[in-house]
Amino acid sequence: MPRLTIAHVPFARLALPLAAGIALQNVFDTHFAIYLCGGIALAATAIYVAGGREPLSTIRRYALGIAATAAMLCCGMAGMEAARPSTELPPVSESTVAIARIEEQPAKRRHTLQTRALIVATDDTAMHACALPVVLYLKPSYTASQLQRGDLILFRPALEPIKSPELPYAFDFARYMRLQGVTHSQYLRDDEWQLSARTDRLGLRDHAQHLQQACVESLYRTGLSDENAALLAAVIWGYKNDIPETAREAFSAAGLSHILAVSGLHTGIIAWVLWLVFYPLRHTPLRGARGIATIAALWVYAFITGLSPSVTRACIMATFVGAGRLLNRRNSTLNALFGSATFVLAIAPQQLFDIGFQLSYAAVTGIVLLAPHIDVARRMECRHAVLSWLSGLLAVSVAAQAATTVLAAFYFHYIPVWSLPANILLVPLLPLPIFAALLAQLGEAMQIPVAPLAAVTDRLTSLLVDGANAIASLPGATTDVWVTLPAVAGYAALLFVAWRILQERKLELLPVGLGIVILMQGLYLYESVQGMPPYCMVPATKRHTTLLLGDSERNSLVISTDTVAGIPRTGTELRMRYDARTRRVMPGDTVATRHLYAALPFVSYYGSRILWLDDDAMRYQRRETKMTIEYAIVTEGYRGKISDLCRSFDLRHVVLAAAIYPERAARLQEECRRLGIGCHHADSAGIWRLTERP
Repeated sequence: MPRLTIAHVPFARLALPLAAGIALQNVFDTHFAIYLCGGIALAATAIYVAGGREPLSTIRRYALGIAATAAMLCCGMAGMEAARPSTELPPVSESTVAIARIEEQPAKRRHTLQTRALIVATDDTAMHACALPVVLYLKPSYTASQLQRGDLILFRPALEPIKSPELPYAFDFARYMRLQGVTHSQYLRDDEWQLSARTDRLGLRDHAQHLQQACVESLYRTGLSDENAALLAAVIWGYKNDIPETAREAFSAAGLSHILAVSGLHTGIIAWVLWLVFYPLRHTPLRGARGIATIAALWVYAFITGLSPSVTRACIMATFVGAGRLLNRRNSTLNALFGSATFVLAIAPQQLFDIGFQLSYAAVTGIVLLAPHIDVARRMECRHAVLSWLSGLLAVSVAAQAATTVLAAFYFHYIPVWSLPANILLVPLLPLPIFAALLAQLGEAMQIPVAPLAAVTDRLTSLLVDGANAIASLPGATTDVWVTLPAVAGYAALLFVAWRILQERKLELLPVGLGIVILMQGLYLYESVQGMPPYCMVPATKRHTTLLLGDSERNSLVISTDTVAGIPRTGTELRMRYDARTRRVMPGDTVATRHLYAALPFVSYYGSRILWLDDDAMRYQRRETKMTIEYAIVTEGYRGKISDLCRSFDLRHVVLAAAIYPERAARLQEECRRLGIGCHHADSAGIWRLTERP
């Protein structure tokens, strides 16, 4: 096996500093570094040019390397700065009307339709041009569902900034959207917007979207069951709006989520199908016609599926490899991978922070670097076809899992335990329903009866779904974990050392690997002995009210109006971060620790008395002597008045849940003001925290 060096991957010298520049600009957000790197690049270039045409000396070689690295750093930082979204709101008055262009077809969410739009102008007494990307949440209706990319709509702007989460360690949706170029959102009912104009001029993406819709409709017309057709529409054409939630959860728990998103795996299958379709071109006089046609058709497929990072990466890699073969130039797969990363990041720098982008490139990098070294049949030069195929499949699956498991756990906080056997057993089946569905669509387009083929496709797809459901239902299918960023960095360094040991077949780097393991273990032990900071908070959730309690001994209590069985999701990341012992307190339960006590409706947090007010009014009877209550948590289920409580309790402060209807919350706030009681409304003031330090 040839030794891999930096000379084999020249694009790495461009991609790595480009990515570093993007990351640095995102963290520090300064123009000084851009000018500094640009100056260094110019100075190093001047030193290189000053050497004339003499053979490259050591100084000139270093100058050339520094110039290229500094230039790519500068490009990365400048590109990231240029991609930052505009946060300046247009002038707004009571008569202002916003004109927005729909940027994507509305997608179904739990209770709304979500779409991205660009406010191109505002109109009051004069027209004001602007370019502000926003997210619009539309009330579900037929009119809203028929919106297409390029349509113009009118509405009165009442934009709200997308807020960062107030719960510690929760997913920062505001940061995620900011990296996508969006900082504001607005909810619109049917009577709050109107369609101004349908688009007549269609761009390339619009044509691609129409092609995607036509392909999806053709798939449904083949006679497949709705559930399987929705699944195949996502797997083949990248249309994920109709995937059943149960299927999403099952594939996620089985570690097969990547099957539902068009990726390099799907692109490879489509490339194989196209290679077969263009077989007759092999006999044409034009050299390489089959390869050129395959690559061209592959890019058409990429446009239809929405040009996701994984598909773009796969298409660029295929283009690099195909061009190398046509030109009789050697081109390593790893160099093609870095080349695709360079192109993607140069066009869209914010893609570096996309979870799919990171997982996609991590998986392929792991396969390219690790799989050849752990492929037993290849290393033993086994000539048995079946054994070689099984060994290669196992090596690819293990390499991809090794490269992505920790990174995925860092973002999603769980590990699918049966992911490896699930991928080994089910991923090889994926080409069968894809190929059968494409044949069925071809037959449907040619008006050939495809009922038998549709039945076979249905059966193959159901086999895939049933397999995912079976694996997801196994005991301990997923396990919750908390992975920190230093742990991800340490694991990546450990994988690099392991790859070097496998490549060099020497053990000199083994002490380095052991040192990394010891360092990671020490970091884990240090974090495990740290006490959990005490907390008492009511998050500003709209659907239900939750009181979260925790003490320094890692005990956690959850009191909630959520009807879900078990412990509600609210605050899960915080509890996972400190590996807290969590218990949900239900009516009739009594839970006591050294610092926490709960026997609803009464709660004690480090001596502070809290009253939980829900729909069980029988518990709030008049008392002969008033009890002092520091904090009363009023949930959406409480139907009484604050004055009723004051007959039995000496209330110091009232917390109104965000789930309370606005009109009722306003009445309760006014009542608190009249009674001279402090009031915190979570809907307007945000999350409530008991700030007194225990």
